[in-house]
Amino acid sequence: VARDFSFGIQSFGMTCAAITIFGLQVPLDYEALIWVTTGGLFGLVGGLLSISPYLPPAYAKLLFVSVWMTFAVALFKINSRGRDRRVYNSSMESDQALTDSMMAMTEHGSSEEDEKEKVNPI
Repeated sequence: VARDFSFGIQSFGMTCAAITIFGLQVPLDYEALIWVTTGGLFGLVGGLLSISPYLPPAYAKLLFVSVWMTFAVALFKINSRGRDRRVYNSSMESDQALTDSMMAMTEHGSSEEDEKEKVNPI
């Protein structure tokens, strides 16, 4: 009974989330969805075939709860930043922003003293 109830609640919640996403016309990054779905399918099949037969049920439940707790803590930390965080509409846009910030961090001018230290560190 508890298992059926949890499946029912999950199905109801996911259906409501999908209706909300489509109803509010939230922009979706289809490239990211394809990659996540592909990785999830390989992970699901691999886990069911190679790990699940050897994992006791109590450990499986503990692993599930640990993953969800980690997700909850990460989501809390992200959302506790306030409204100053940047939200990107696509993975390409976020990749470009990451590349730009990495380039900005690595582009620092070197002085003549820095050049001397590279040649003769003594």
